[in-house]
Amino acid sequence: MSYQIIGSKCYMKNKYIESLFYCTKAQEILIKDSNFKRYITVERTVINCLNHVGNYEFAYKKAFKQSLIVKSLNYSEYEKKKIEDFICVSLLGLKQYSKIIEELKNKQTLVRTQFTCLLVSLYKTDKKMLEDYIKESIDFNTFDPEDIEFTKTLIGYLEHKDKKRMHILEQYSMMSSIFKILKNI
Repeated sequence: MSYQIIGSKCYMKNKYIESLFYCTKAQEILIKDSNFKRYITVERTVINCLNHVGNYEFAYKKAFKQSLIVKSLNYSEYEKKKIEDFICVSLLGLKQYSKIIEELKNKQTLVRTQFTCLLVSLYKTDKKMLEDYIKESIDFNTFDPEDIEFTKTLIGYLEHKDKKRMHILEQYSMMSSIFKILKNI
């Protein structure tokens, strides 16, 4: 358990390579102890670290594998949604925009990370697709003021790529590994 704690602390201090080392050690022990629930928790940290260091391909493979495990073990909706976030961020890093659009475009509810991945993917694929999606699928009357402001800031950032808007986006609650990708769009 101490490896898991150290791995988490390293992650919180943005020491992603060290976090990967300690989390891997923790996972070896957790497998021996058959502690799969904690293993899955540690695996989330590993996937997030991989996204932070830009190893999107390996992060995607791990996240996809994790999604199958979580589904087969009938874990909570929270776990399933977290894994979906990891998959979306990894695909965004891999610039697989069409996969993201295919997965998310018709979903009724999206968390902020998924919503961001979808809007970025639509923008990068075809700006007209983004405009059409906003007109057809987004009812701003159902959004709270914070979500309206977030959406406008994100779209403004995609169009102008200025640091001020990025700084505003970084204040919103969503997966932090997405910001590195956004800065490189």
